[in-house]
Amino acid sequence: MRVRVLALLTSLISLAASVLFSVAVTRKLSLVDVGFLNIFTAAVSLGMIPSAVVSFASPRLAAKYRSAELGVLAASFLVSSAGAAMSAAYLIGLSSKLAGQYFYLILMLSTLSALTSSLSSASTGFLVTLDRPKMLYTTLITALVKLASIYYIFASAWSLPSVLISSFAIYAAGLAYSMAAASPYFSRSMGFRRPLKEFVSGAWVPLLGYASNNLRSLDTMFIAAVGGLLDNAIWQVIYMVGKLYGFVGNLINVSYGELLTREGGSRVYYDLLLVLFTTSAVSLAVVAFEPYVVEFLRPRDPYLIPELMVPVTLWAAGNVLGSFSQYASAVMQGMDRVDMGGEISAKTYLGSMVLRAHNAELVMTVAYLALIYPMIEVARALSLQLYVIYGVVLAGIIASAISTAYRLTGMKNAAEVLGVRGLPRDYALPTAIAAIALMALRGPLIELMRPTTSAAWGALELVVAFAASGILYAAAAATSPKMRRVMWIIVRRAGGLFR
Repeated sequence: MRVRVLALLTSLISLAASVLFSVAVTRKLSLVDVGFLNIFTAAVSLGMIPSAVVSFASPRLAAKYRSAELGVLAASFLVSSAGAAMSAAYLIGLSSKLAGQYFYLILMLSTLSALTSSLSSASTGFLVTLDRPKMLYTTLITALVKLASIYYIFASAWSLPSVLISSFAIYAAGLAYSMAAASPYFSRSMGFRRPLKEFVSGAWVPLLGYASNNLRSLDTMFIAAVGGLLDNAIWQVIYMVGKLYGFVGNLINVSYGELLTREGGSRVYYDLLLVLFTTSAVSLAVVAFEPYVVEFLRPRDPYLIPELMVPVTLWAAGNVLGSFSQYASAVMQGMDRVDMGGEISAKTYLGSMVLRAHNAELVMTVAYLALIYPMIEVARALSLQLYVIYGVVLAGIIASAISTAYRLTGMKNAAEVLGVRGLPRDYALPTAIAAIALMALRGPLIELMRPTTSAAWGALELVVAFAASGILYAAAAATSPKMRRVMWIIVRRAGGLFR
């Protein structure tokens, strides 16, 4: 439990850094520059498609050999370089749309960001199984660099180039620390040939699955084609709100690493509750106090507050479902150690829960991209103002539900392993109580502290709103005996970390 407390603490710091960085990214930039940033983000995401192979193979081979094999690192570099080339090719294809002073800067920094982020997947993956506290410290380091970069962006007059350079610096800092932290575990005991062979043999599994996850960034093409740069900019604002959910990966990685090393099988349900409660805490705060969030991110565009209320609510609910699905995926892959016995071949994962988990990602990607245009047309037919945004959000929710169902049907004893029968009492009821209380609090609090264009007051309002939401949700969660036990252990362990 101590490492979980550390995960929560580093996640809180990461959450705060993401909120403040979001100001530097979206608050002062013009809406057109936010649209350029959305294209940069999509290019990096596409360039990270091969990193799915790295993040899949790295922790599993580290768990298998109890070391960070240099052969795996060498293979990771080759794969990451291919990803950087994909990022460059994507932007060159859009060069006619990006003609101007930013094209070459976006081209250079997106390819470098894709390369460093992919390599970081290897070193961080080693730490997932070999040293989970240092894996969490990687998150802490990137959060601190993110905070430091805010001053640089401020000193650069809130320009788009400063945001792009800062984004690359954040990726580079994570790579530098995680590589240094993993260096004591580097080994050539297996040489280069066998790890490389196993790396390549298993590569098709994550390429089917998590690599397809990055292909979802093609939604920017649908948004641009049906809507335009303004719709891309609004989607980027929602994407920046999504940074608040980045911390959930820490909790999921802790569970995954323990299952791979056979250390955490009895804590699956408690970890699921932690994932659901932390994700829902963010979602409830974002939905209840959406005016503060949107005003904070886009003080220049107050008209977005009422327009984004429903899309953000739907999207936040979809994030909770997505977190549950990703946690189930981690459990499936952690429990199924089909590749831990002999040498990995191309047939090793056939029929395994590992393959099923990755196929679910492919199912989601195909469903999402296929549903975007029909859902946009449905939203247009309903005369919704931001029909493009509604369509993309609805497509994401439906695709996530389809992939979750597919994933659970392939998980052996899913109900027993995940403990889903206890969720109505331990999760659904407290969440419903908290939601009702928050909606009752929302009106008086917004009346007392009206959304402001001031960055300082806006930050204070967000802190108050999120703190109020967290306190109410913690009180509601205490109605569950299991959550009371988890919260008590967290408080006790947190106190021990500072002694």
